[in-house]
Amino acid sequence: MKSKKLLSAVLLCSLLLTGCGGQTESLTPPESAVIPETETTTETEVITESETETQTEIITEPETEPLTETESETETNSSVSTWEDMTMNDAFKTNQMNLAVSLLQKETERHSNQNVLISPFSISTALALTADGSASETRKQMEDFFGQDIETFGTDLKNYTENLPSTENSKCVSANSVWIKQTDEITVKEDFLKTADELYHAGVFEEPFDSSTKDKINGWVSEHTDNMIDKIIDDISEDAVMYLINALTFDAQWDDQYEDYQIEDGTFTALNGTERTVSMMQSTEGSYYEDEHAVGFSKPYRYGYSFVALLPDEDTDILDYVSTLDGERIHNLLENPQRYDVNAKLPAFETDYSTSLKDSLESSMPDAFSQESADFSRMADVNNPEKNLYINDVIHKTYISVDKNGTKAAAVTAVEMYATASAREEREIKEVILDRPFVYLIVDNANMLPLFMGIVTDIA
Repeated sequence: MKSKKLLSAVLLCSLLLTGCGGQTESLTPPESAVIPETETTTETEVITESETETQTEIITEPETEPLTETESETETNSSVSTWEDMTMNDAFKTNQMNLAVSLLQKETERHSNQNVLISPFSISTALALTADGSASETRKQMEDFFGQDIETFGTDLKNYTENLPSTENSKCVSANSVWIKQTDEITVKEDFLKTADELYHAGVFEEPFDSSTKDKINGWVSEHTDNMIDKIIDDISEDAVMYLINALTFDAQWDDQYEDYQIEDGTFTALNGTERTVSMMQSTEGSYYEDEHAVGFSKPYRYGYSFVALLPDEDTDILDYVSTLDGERIHNLLENPQRYDVNAKLPAFETDYSTSLKDSLESSMPDAFSQESADFSRMADVNNPEKNLYINDVIHKTYISVDKNGTKAAAVTAVEMYATASAREEREIKEVILDRPFVYLIVDNANMLPLFMGIVTDIA
């Protein structure tokens, strides 16, 4: 994947009743769009923003843009209290961390020979938008997955999203859209569209679901990931009737950027034993983590976020270490850093990752993936009694680049739905050198919740 200006996480959730895949090409504005007859006011920016214009008809979408230093607090005048103001309730934090760790474990187990990177935030947003249309046992299973009832989780997620810090040097912007097939096959529920608007500020578009629609969807994704994710659907199946898409962007500078003298060649030993020459960045950090199997540090970005790295002990395999993690353990570790000066060495790296999350999710919500049992009747009426609406697949794509200036990352998740017949005091100095496989997270400083979470097993 090209190293471009990366918007940190893009989650494309596409609720399709058809195939999903694809390549983003030059953005072509949708020619027709529809939104519920509700008026959306946008107060923050990390919320979904989509200003897509149509060529023949413009259906206004909520406009949400990154907070500027004049819209919130300037970086020089901001304080930790700003982050504390957006601290979420314990239930939300616990459930989100459990979800993040569980998905990382399942993906690592399935892709043990490669770097893994997921965006728990993006996945949650896409699935939450989907879950608003669920009912009966399908809804219960999705609520068990989130750890909260759908209404409460949706409200908590909205509050969290709208209060994520975003400044010129630490951008964090989310966008949502719903794409509906122009067909008599389904009738989308007004209440579902209203919720998509009110909770997710989603722009709604009605399209023929042909090759031009594929280009528009991919164009929307490309635009909202700053061209970092340029392929999500290859074609649109005749069974596809809807896509629900979330995009999260992250682009942040280090609070204390690396100078040239802090960067030198180093050696990274990959999981398979191969030694790689890497650009190793050295700094002194102030937060140190340690448990019985790993040590780590955090390096803050310019405002509101931090990069956290956890390095398993030399005699502990990275895959074994990940398999032993749990949400409470990670949460407690991140919430209670030890105050040491840390001689930290971080390799510059770039990773892109693509996976189907179906195997990782289906055990938690089997009805949602079942042709016979899925119940998304709150989303739409299927006008053919021989067909049913269900999730066929969940596609997740991510990208991250970490260098001396900071971090850029993007993630896309597509929920594919089918309808088919069936100044410090002197302190002890610790050392953490990331010269072998490690776990990393990008977290918000108020809640220590991961926007991204992954492992580095090799550096090309």
